[in-house]
Amino acid sequence: MPLNTSAIQRNQAIDLLKIIAMLGVISLHCNMDRLDNPVAFVLSRIAGISVPLFFMVSGFLLIEKDGSWRYSIRKIWGIVRFVFICSFIFWLVHVIHHRQIDILLFQVLFNSFIQKGPFWMFWYFGAMCLLYILLPLIKWGDKHIDHFLPKMILLLVCLDFIVFIMTFSFRWEYSVIQSFRIWNWLTYFSFGAIIHKYQVIDRRITPLVVVSMLLFVGFVYFCQSAIDGIEYFFTSPLCMIYASLLFILVVSHQIIHNRYITLLSDLFLPVYTIHYFVIKAWHWAVDAQYAGLVTPLVDFLAISLLSLSLSFIIMRVPLSKQIFRI
Repeated sequence: MPLNTSAIQRNQAIDLLKIIAMLGVISLHCNMDRLDNPVAFVLSRIAGISVPLFFMVSGFLLIEKDGSWRYSIRKIWGIVRFVFICSFIFWLVHVIHHRQIDILLFQVLFNSFIQKGPFWMFWYFGAMCLLYILLPLIKWGDKHIDHFLPKMILLLVCLDFIVFIMTFSFRWEYSVIQSFRIWNWLTYFSFGAIIHKYQVIDRRITPLVVVSMLLFVGFVYFCQSAIDGIEYFFTSPLCMIYASLLFILVVSHQIIHNRYITLLSDLFLPVYTIHYFVIKAWHWAVDAQYAGLVTPLVDFLAISLLSLSLSFIIMRVPLSKQIFRI
């Protein structure tokens, strides 16, 4: 039975998708240096759609927003403010620890947006700034051009396929920082927007999600000699199918007032901020093969629990809720 727009907006399933993507990113980052282990490979490749899910969530939520330049500027300023605060805290701790100013604050800030420095994972925010710049144009097109979103996504899918072939053939996309791969992020943003706008829901597609997941993992495995990074598969049709089907399946379920989802969703930003530091500390402190073949699985569970626990504590510190807000 179709859900109306207001029901979808109130549906915590979209928060559940954020949590799935958040845990998926942890899986990706704690396993990316040991893909010769089959458990690590499967875990990280199943989670290979985590970043696309982030952008789909943004498209799902933002397509119904104001979409004015004022709104975009306010959101971009919120991102810059947050990244500046994180950069300042890191810079201050670094200077106090080393007792010298050997890095510049604005160098840390700028590098964060272009996938460099201690907060290299903040490239995502650089990409979101670009999407916020494009948002008023997307909203204008959606309002004034018939079937604008389907037309745009058809064009983007074709472009992405060309990019994937170029990357598969001579690694073209390797030369582009993730922040600037706008063809990727705009595609998944548009998928999320279309799912919301046209109320694409179906609770019966679980078998299709499983099949698409297996096909995607198998496809990545057989292509790894030509492409060795999961982010270079985002332009592939199988990744788009897998991500879209999972998104549709989750958002089709009506979840209201679930306190666990509310709690975990509130931890998204601090977990995203600290998880890689937790990963580095864990790998430094723990033997690389302490649990044999299943070490990557145990690592993922432990690092996820640690990241969530630390984030829960951080969010209880005064002013944290103001800092971790964009």
